Amino acid sequence: MPKLIADPLQAAASPMGAIDSRVAAYVAQSGRSVLPADAAAPETPEARALWSWWRGAAAAGRQPHRNDFDVVENRQLAAHLYLVEPVTDGFRLRLAGEVFEQLFRRRRGHIWRRDDGEPLARAFAGYFDFVTEQAQPYRSLGRMKCEYSDWFSFESLLCPLRHADGVQLLGVAARVPEPGF
Repeated sequence: MPKLIADPLQAAASPMGAIDSRVAAYVAQSGRSVLPADAAAPETPEARALWSWWRGAAAAGRQPHRNDFDVVENRQLAAHLYLVEPVTDGFRLRLAGEVFEQLFRRRRGHIWRRDDGEPLARAFAGYFDFVTEQAQPYRSLGRMKCEYSDWFSFESLLCPLRHADGVQLLGVAARVPEPGF
């Protein structure tokens, strides 16, 4: 698992941290800020496109179903997509687009366990539990540095979807252009 270094300026930026301890742990471990998707417009075209799709699909007042999302109709998102499904002890990465894999070095099949000895993995599992329970999309923004990359900024949008096996989480992740570049 890559060792991530969170940007300390982002770690305290989440208004959600005081609301739920799982989100607070996620913010503290990942250095990301967390916002409900409807709190502010997404920054990246990929997050805006998924957010627009989710709102349209939820217009009837129900959480969209996984079958409502057609990757062919949303092919511009394919490389940025990731799909997370609950498993007994955490969450498994069911699908990972190329950009997601490049940014986070996570491949299909990766599992974030609730009882993992790695604090970041536990924090992700808690955050996924939170988004699943809230049944609403959440954005996270952050900067990170790891052994395979210098600092970079990114945005992620995570949207819950109904599924025959329960709720799955469909997300996009994209780099946010750095100021001055």
